[in-house]
Amino acid sequence: MKEKKGISLITLVITIIVIIILAAAVILTLNNNNPIENAKEATFKSDVKTLQSELTMYIAKQTADTLGGFKAEELNLSETTTPKIEEILTSIKSSGLEGKVEVQNGKLVYTGTIEKEEKWFKEIMGESVVTPPEEEDKIPIDKETEKIGYYADVDGNGTVDGVIYADLAFSKSGQWTNANGAYSYTAKTNTKDYYISQTNYKGDFGTKDVLTAIDGDGEDRFYVMALKSFNDGNGLEYFWYEDAHGNMSDYATATSIDFGTGRRNTETMVKKWNNSAYGAQNAGKR
Repeated sequence: MKEKKGISLITLVITIIVIIILAAAVILTLNNNNPIENAKEATFKSDVKTLQSELTMYIAKQTADTLGGFKAEELNLSETTTPKIEEILTSIKSSGLEGKVEVQNGKLVYTGTIEKEEKWFKEIMGESVVTPPEEEDKIPIDKETEKIGYYADVDGNGTVDGVIYADLAFSKSGQWTNANGAYSYTAKTNTKDYYISQTNYKGDFGTKDVLTAIDGDGEDRFYVMALKSFNDGNGLEYFWYEDAHGNMSDYATATSIDFGTGRRNTETMVKKWNNSAYGAQNAGKR
């Protein structure tokens, strides 16, 4: 009888190594040729090209209609400008780019936060991507000049969130008194530093620079009024007291007209709102 020979340890190890290499190659190939991801990329790039074509045609028409007087470099379009970006680039509503692209100084730019989309955008549009400046490039604005009426990018993502209606660094300490009592107020001296993140932004409140906080210690310097209604993330907007019209019979007793009670009044109304005391909160009216 012939003696049966088994597989040597070296042969087994080599076989395992070859299998691992082949498996890694297959995984890498699948990752680079993911049909779902490729489809997303193709759709994204197609949507961007469509918007760019719309923008080009709009600028050409405006230039022709004004006999060359239209200044494309001053064109800024977003969800908060007048006109809004969807009014000019109408295809943005049916694309996946709503809230992710804007027109700044006549150029289509990506303002989203998804890294792969930023990469795709750069591949077809170049470097038209809003990226935060380096810390050393963020030159703090002065605290001697009032900045009421300027726009604010609250979270520093490149999108204008609101307009500044109070500058605490420019306030003074003092006391206000009338027949209902006295209210003392103190100027803020330890506010954060801010820098100009966009220049000559055109919005509903005119053309002004956009201010953004520099990371660091300090209190917020500004009170900012939002430029759009609250959105719950599902496309439904809430409108304050829509169903409460004519139903707020206890308003005179629930709130006070005394000076300095504004915050308490607001908290009272918010609590009633959250409890639907005056009717439904009316989500999805538009």
